[in-house]
Amino acid sequence: MAEIPFPGGAADQDVFFHEDKVCVYHAATNTWECRAMAGETPQPDLPAIYTTDVYVPEGLRESIRTTRVGVPSQIEDVQAIQTQYDANQALLKEGILSSKNLARNSDLINFTQNTTVQGYWVHTMDEGGPPDEAELYAYDENGFNTTQFEDMRLIKFNDNGVAANPGSENALQSAKVGDYLVMQEINDNHFGMYVIETLTTYNTEGVIYRELGVKLYRNARAYGDCQYLSHCSVRVTRPSSVVVQDDQPLVSSRGILWYRESDDVLSISNYADGFTGQGPQWTEINGSGNYVTSQYLEQRLAAIQTNQLPSNLITDSELEVRLAQIDIPTIPSNLATTTYVESRISSIPPHTGPTQQDFTALTQTLTAALNQVAANVESKATQQDVSLAATAVDAKFDMLRSAIAEATSFATLKARLLAVLQ
Repeated sequence: MAEIPFPGGAADQDVFFHEDKVCVYHAATNTWECRAMAGETPQPDLPAIYTTDVYVPEGLRESIRTTRVGVPSQIEDVQAIQTQYDANQALLKEGILSSKNLARNSDLINFTQNTTVQGYWVHTMDEGGPPDEAELYAYDENGFNTTQFEDMRLIKFNDNGVAANPGSENALQSAKVGDYLVMQEINDNHFGMYVIETLTTYNTEGVIYRELGVKLYRNARAYGDCQYLSHCSVRVTRPSSVVVQDDQPLVSSRGILWYRESDDVLSISNYADGFTGQGPQWTEINGSGNYVTSQYLEQRLAAIQTNQLPSNLITDSELEVRLAQIDIPTIPSNLATTTYVESRISSIPPHTGPTQQDFTALTQTLTAALNQVAANVESKATQQDVSLAATAVDAKFDMLRSAIAEATSFATLKARLLAVLQ
């Protein structure tokens, strides 16, 4: 066919007729495509011709080097690509390297998003019983089967799916309440992004499946549908940055930051939902409480002015040493305290002796008796009698003083005095 004469050479889509055959020229591959035309007499099928000698045009060789976007080509010498076979082999190697690079990019996404589960499941309709391996059921808020991502509120997964790439976790036992669930229909990229609100595990006759109660992330992360028998890419990620929403989020670990837009408050989680910890679950970092930043604290401390302390101050340890060296005398054990003295004084009974009126009456009696003695002395006594009387009076006074000193009560005193005066 290559020898068929064409003025100026064959052009793309040139047609040549030969007997019962029609041939079309394809310039891109430098080949003729020929087919037999059916006539009244059936013609036998022509045998297939296999060849690797179809040559690649010069301009297409360099384009093979640029098939991998953003990654250096592994093709060092494009001039070595002569035939279509060489081109196919080179493109195959480039495609394998590109797929490996995509797998590494997927690993990088999983790392940055803190992915815990990644795999593929087939969306099927619940017709009774748990989902089979690598299958899932999806329901709306009323419990009916649904294909719309925005309506899904409960999803049942068989515990095991098909691994997304070697080494990835395709089982759901590591999922937790508060994690993010991302489902994507792999053919048209329709998707739903959810927050896991509840998680229940079942074992029915050895089949493990999990029910995940979900809500749309920020009430807006869904598009399109996932028809039955469609393959869905499923990824469970654990938030590790800041959750931005006004309602308190569900979290599966401590140290999660939550920013509340309504009042501009940033908080940090102290423990996960479902875990009973000490104190509040969330601590406000920049709220209305009396919190300060470390920078503010350092500035305030640097601004404090301290006075120079006197040079004669001593340390605590030196003071303790000096106090230990003081010789404190021993206090006698028989000393009475003021409290003891006051208590003894208060226990003395009240005074019951003669009153002032008693002494006045007694004085009057004594005076009258003495006057009577003096009168008797003046009328009858001689000088000798007077001397004797004086001696007797002195004796009486001594007896009176003795009676007064020895008397224990007024009655005793009175009796003694009257006995002396008889």
